[in-house]
Amino acid sequence: MLKIRKINDIFLLFKEEIKKALSLEKDIEFDVLVPKTKENGDLSTNVILKVKNFYKDIDKKEIIVNSINKEKLNIKKVEIVEPGFINIFLDSKWITIVGDMVIQNGLNIIDKSPNKKIVLNIENKQDIDIKSRAESYYFVLKNILSSKGYDMIDSHKLKESDNQVIKKNINLGKLTILRNGVKLEDPIESILTRKEINFWSISKTFKSDIDIPLEVSRQNSLGSHYFKITYLYERTSNVISILEKEGYNLPENNEGIVFNDEDGKELIFSILKLEDVISESIKFLEPYKLFDYIHTYSELFHRYNSNLLLRTKSKEEVLGHLYIMKVVNRFISILLDMIGS
Repeated sequence: MLKIRKINDIFLLFKEEIKKALSLEKDIEFDVLVPKTKENGDLSTNVILKVKNFYKDIDKKEIIVNSINKEKLNIKKVEIVEPGFINIFLDSKWITIVGDMVIQNGLNIIDKSPNKKIVLNIENKQDIDIKSRAESYYFVLKNILSSKGYDMIDSHKLKESDNQVIKKNINLGKLTILRNGVKLEDPIESILTRKEINFWSISKTFKSDIDIPLEVSRQNSLGSHYFKITYLYERTSNVISILEKEGYNLPENNEGIVFNDEDGKELIFSILKLEDVISESIKFLEPYKLFDYIHTYSELFHRYNSNLLLRTKSKEEVLGHLYIMKVVNRFISILLDMIGS
């Protein structure tokens, strides 16, 4: 079975196999990425659009469909979509390939950028309605940057010799708590924990003001974003504990496990989107992009969990769900660490 350490290794693997299938002699850039909707496959490539000017006399689409090594890449189906996209549907072997990658490598599934430094100046960080949010924003963004290999340094620590440093100035929106639509004058830190503040602080784009209704401000409130997402970790931990106490243990090399739940499969393959999410968060200095990804991921988990009737499943199917729970548990713990929750 394929052993993968990083998300980008998967994209590079498919790029190389597509190049082999086309016998590309030129170094042509094209993308392999995770499409926005699962209807467009688990992976998609724009290679046909990129190479059509070089190989006008060749039916490149058919070459890829017929020549790509489907067995090696564990491909279930390949579809051609005009004007020049190829959508790739992966078989269930990829669930354990991606899952093992997450369990074994943690945050190291993200590609690192060598020796890049950023100095961030939050110009309005001393404003009374900004100060607490500024601390959270800085903390979360620093973790996002660190995951990609960037070093975020304070301006007063900047050396004269550091001439390759990226310098950014921003202004943050306000963070306030409302009771019945009226702003509370109490310090936010006297109402919310630092973890909750971190989470609310990135729940909108950094320029947007955030008004937190008091009734859903705390982590144990059912309407709270924080509750909704931290529930994933608690729920998966509980299910794993119960199943293991009942004698369910994953077999060596995951032999005999059955995966036949589409939402469960999507939970695993959605992990591959994290690389782009981190890159976009850094490009726009926007932790909200990570929040939005986590929020969407939690929505998917809640749908998966609501249909999870384990007592109706065979042993092999239960083991499949146990595996998915372990991967989600590991993955969500990584994301919660990044946002300090």
